[in-house]
Amino acid sequence: MPRRGGRDRAHRDGRDQRLMFRAIDRVHGNYTRARALYASWLRRQANGRPLRPGSVPDRREFQRLDERFYDQEQRNFAGAGHRRAGRPRVSWRIEERVIALARTYPVMGSRRIGARVGVDHKTVLRILREEGLRPYKVQVVHELRPGDRTARLRFCRWMLRKIRRNRHFLKNIVFTDESSFSSTSILNRQNVRIWRRRNPHAMVQRVQQGRFSVNVWAGILGNDYIAPVFLSNRLSSVEYLRFLRHTLLNRLRRMVPRNARNRIFFYA
Repeated sequence: MPRRGGRDRAHRDGRDQRLMFRAIDRVHGNYTRARALYASWLRRQANGRPLRPGSVPDRREFQRLDERFYDQEQRNFAGAGHRRAGRPRVSWRIEERVIALARTYPVMGSRRIGARVGVDHKTVLRILREEGLRPYKVQVVHELRPGDRTARLRFCRWMLRKIRRNRHFLKNIVFTDESSFSSTSILNRQNVRIWRRRNPHAMVQRVQQGRFSVNVWAGILGNDYIAPVFLSNRLSSVEYLRFLRHTLLNRLRRMVPRNARNRIFFYA
């Protein structure tokens, strides 16, 4: 009959072993106290949920793990300079340094962490995956100044009142936006991949001389699209106001009936 907890010992991953090593190191090698400390950490992670049977290893498992690590360190020290086949084993203390760097400097890449610790970046990725860490992209959001939150809340409440009075209110708003385009297109090399059997050494030429740019304006009114308008390269407030009073109004007169023009709102 298999011993109780044997299945859990066989399926303990690197994260569990590092947590056990951390507990042993915290209590200076007292395996009974290490087991109690490890159990308290698991209960904290469970957020009040009961622990499954066998999740807390026996005191002897802490002792065997510590002795096995000590024997491994002795073999590595005795065989220093002898290259062995297979994936190199990493000390749990190095793994703790990798995790600490990733948590302290979350924007630091795996290659920089590996250079700081002295391991390959693939080993860093494996350690972080075992720890449960995953890479996420940074979201670029609009900057909010101290008074912007109040202004946005006031605008949302005004918009909701308008919609409650007239459910077709959004069709009376001219939603607009502007953008600048130049001869030097924006290239993000992280999003460009070329699949070949050999390196094609692909290059992208940038036009540094004879550069030009143009400002483009476009709008939407209900289900109608206001054709783009090409504005001046160096757009000033005077030119933009002239565009709103003349060019835009002439286009809206052709699109909107006379009796509906007083209900239009401009949103930039």
